Amino acid sequence: MAQAATGGVHELGSRVRALEARIDCLATKEDIGAVKALVAEVKALIAERETRMLRWLVGTLGVAALGMTASVVATIVRALA
Repeated sequence: MAQAATGGVHELGSRVRALEARIDCLATKEDIGAVKALVAEVKALIAERETRMLRWLVGTLGVAALGMTASVVATIVRALA
């Protein structure tokens, strides 16, 4: 019976050593906080880029519409003259 108890303790000891060896790979609260801060920063950068792209799109379409309007007006003026 003493051998059975010793075997159980030995098995438990080896299992604890295996867990301790793997625990170095786990994230801490600080690691998770840093990742959350990084994700928030990336989301802010993406939102900023989307806003900038939308402004460029609206500006480009506005200039294109203005150019087309000027071309139509010039064509009408030439036709009437």
